[in-house]
Amino acid sequence: MADRQPMIESMRAVVRLCLNLVCILPLLCLAGCSGKDEIPSDPGGDSLPALSVSSPHAAEGNTILFNVTLSEQSSSQVIFGFATANITATAPEDYTSISGTDTVPANSLSVTLLVPTVDDSDVEPTEHFSLSLSSIIGATSGTTVGTASIIDNDTTVSFAADVRPLLQGKCAIHSCHGTGFSQGGLGMGTAEYDTIIEAKCGNTSIWLENNWSITDSLVVQAGNAAASTLYLKTTVDFPFPARMPSVPLSIAEQDIIRDWINEGAPDN
Repeated sequence: MADRQPMIESMRAVVRLCLNLVCILPLLCLAGCSGKDEIPSDPGGDSLPALSVSSPHAAEGNTILFNVTLSEQSSSQVIFGFATANITATAPEDYTSISGTDTVPANSLSVTLLVPTVDDSDVEPTEHFSLSLSSIIGATSGTTVGTASIIDNDTTVSFAADVRPLLQGKCAIHSCHGTGFSQGGLGMGTAEYDTIIEAKCGNTSIWLENNWSITDSLVVQAGNAAASTLYLKTTVDFPFPARMPSVPLSIAEQDIIRDWINEGAPDN
């Protein structure tokens, strides 16, 4: 019996080992033998934010502000290229063209691109140019073309609302250039458009023959106030013997006549 005791103890140890394995193996399978890859999930997923540019507007002479914006913040920076292009506005006459690359910093939503515009004296409709995004890194493409609008700030002068009332009150009056009177050879009647645009004056031909290649004697040279007696006679630097009217026009009133002529003297 004494010789068999070590064998019995060995068998008991084997049994205990087997029992332990039976208990442990299911736990090991639950932890690592399920057949599935246990990869930690990315709370942000695989999606990238979209990058878009705005379509701003501003009055001429001001700066156009293009906002380049992400649909949501990113933990990484977003790099992009940009460039402006003419539509009805032309660089450099109407705006300053820009191009290059820029970056939306990590954990930010947007950056702003600045485009200066030109303040001219032309009366013109609203003009447009575009800014396009390209070569976007770190984001997908949203609205990648923005259209800017440059709003004119030059007011069109109206003959009916601005010029005729001025002439009727200051020039086409009794004893001067009104109906039945033609002081200096200039008659305006009631300052109707056709009368003014066809009016001639001897002083005009003298001035034009000496200084311009125009000899039609018209007091209104459409598009050229600097050659129009109707305007020149009202200014301080008039080229004629006497400034008119006898009570001088204000600078603002002179500008009304000048601007209307320079705009082509329209019947508006």
